[in-house]
Amino acid sequence: MSVTPGAPPARPPALTAPPAGPGGRLALRAGLALALSAALAAGVGLLTRSHAPAPAPAAPNAATPRVATVRAVPAAESARFAVLRAPHGAADAIDPIHPGSGPMGANPALARTVREPRGGLSAGLVAVVPARGAVCLRVPFGHQVAQWWCQRTALAARGHLLMAVRPAGRLRASMQLLIGLVPDGVRSVLVRAAHGVRRIVAVRRNVYETQIYAPRRVTIALPGHRVVSYPAP
Repeated sequence: MSVTPGAPPARPPALTAPPAGPGGRLALRAGLALALSAALAAGVGLLTRSHAPAPAPAAPNAATPRVATVRAVPAAESARFAVLRAPHGAADAIDPIHPGSGPMGANPALARTVREPRGGLSAGLVAVVPARGAVCLRVPFGHQVAQWWCQRTALAARGHLLMAVRPAGRLRASMQLLIGLVPDGVRSVLVRAAHGVRRIVAVRRNVYETQIYAPRRVTIALPGHRVVSYPAP
């Protein structure tokens, strides 16, 4: 985990991820009031230009070991996610807030960037980044803060790479931005929210994103007629 010195950024929204599982959970809080919870076996990176150092984790976690950067998209990832089979172009370039690799050996130079409508909690950009034995989502907040969410490839292939952005402040029922990655063959996901709201969200280049009040569950019909359902972060 690294922090690069410079001018402190504006306070970003609060962010959450799914409950911890086999790989443990990492909770980081910097002086920017930016919070992150890691997903199942997830590697998570916080990269800022703040003077405030991130506290060390209480125990070893998948986010902390130094892992060699991947130099090409792993075959297991390109086989499952068409976005990573697409030619890499200038539109995929991401702002390298901190030089070098991301968590779990993620290589920003191999990222594919998906553009979503910008507004509210959405920055309008979601990068899908291959890593070593994992795949990551990278979401920027301006030019000074970026958040990573990573999941082991097998779990990501079951749709279990999802995260939420909440408004800054205390946790409460509120509008949230849900972002997730799904494998090839999934055209939409079903999001259930408070007050019986059900919303079908379209998938674009393996990524879905929606802003919705108090989401409860995300249901995904995977290829092969298998349906999975996960609690919203």
